[in-house]
Amino acid sequence: MKFKDVFLGTLVLILIILSTFPMRGLYKIINLDNYFSAETIQGFWWNAKFQNVSFNSSLVGDAIITFRPAELIKGKLAIHSQIEGVHLNIEAVVGLSIKGYNFIEGLKLKARPPKKYKNSKLIYQPISKLDANINYFTFNEQGCLQITGSGTGEFVDELGLFSNNVKIDIDMNCYKKNLELNFYSTKKNVEGKILIRPNLSYAMEVKSNKLSLKLREISRLRFLATPSFKVSGNLVDLLDYF
Repeated sequence: MKFKDVFLGTLVLILIILSTFPMRGLYKIINLDNYFSAETIQGFWWNAKFQNVSFNSSLVGDAIITFRPAELIKGKLAIHSQIEGVHLNIEAVVGLSIKGYNFIEGLKLKARPPKKYKNSKLIYQPISKLDANINYFTFNEQGCLQITGSGTGEFVDELGLFSNNVKIDIDMNCYKKNLELNFYSTKKNVEGKILIRPNLSYAMEVKSNKLSLKLREISRLRFLATPSFKVSGNLVDLLDYF
């Protein structure tokens, strides 16, 4: 038997083993259970389905991932990912470039947080609706590099300042390695921004002209600038809303 035949036979055997390697095995080998859990895992490493996926003990739905070999020609390792749940739907192509950055392409997000109760009392949840489309987003360990996208949302008005829930438009950009989301209401009565840092912590500031007028009426004070509300936290904690 010639060396060439042995080499080809070994190569074919390796390719068969790799192509039929189950995702459940890869899930254990690279410790994906440190990031999320799933009740059942079906398929191979290049095309798999995860049922009842949970992040940080919060159930988000089922996930499907599909490897995209054609992207290798462009110098990218890419996977098409899709999460489908009752209250959360996400679809995007995610991956890594040979140039050393991570990327997200064609992201479509639809979130509808459910109402939650504790001791028969409704828990306040500020966001009732969120839709986003990101054409292209690149980032590395240092932070945000480039992003093009937009979104819409709806805030729940628990204070009764407005006649309805506040509908907002969202713009996105990179600011000093942070992801900056600027939002404003369609009726121009609320505006603000959210800075998301590389460690997924965030800081949000909201301003409202209508609230400022209310405060002026109550306190009879003259503000040199529009008062604002500031909130901070971690994006992972927001999954508790689902």
